[in-house]
Amino acid sequence: MVASRDVLDQENKLLVDLENVASSKSGGEHWKAFFSEWRRINEDLINQSSDANFNKKLDEEIERLQKMRNAISGDSSDGGQFWTEMLSLDITAAKALKI
Repeated sequence: MVASRDVLDQENKLLVDLENVASSKSGGEHWKAFFSEWRRINEDLINQSSDANFNKKLDEEIERLQKMRNAISGDSSDGGQFWTEMLSLDITAAKALKI
């Protein structure tokens, strides 16, 4: 459990840095919101009181990512293919965090 939470904590430190960079750029408010929400989801996982709760929340996040990926899986544009691959990588990484 500690290792998974540590991974998310390290990711959150990077997300804070990205939020700060986004804040300093013109038009960066949307990216800042994106990184902030990502960090909020991680915080919710980190703060779960038990391994069972952590895994339950993680399963919910994996399901959300799968729905997003499935919604764009037929998009053959470069952007569609990019995001389908990125979501697939996120799903794989999230599954690796299971306790």
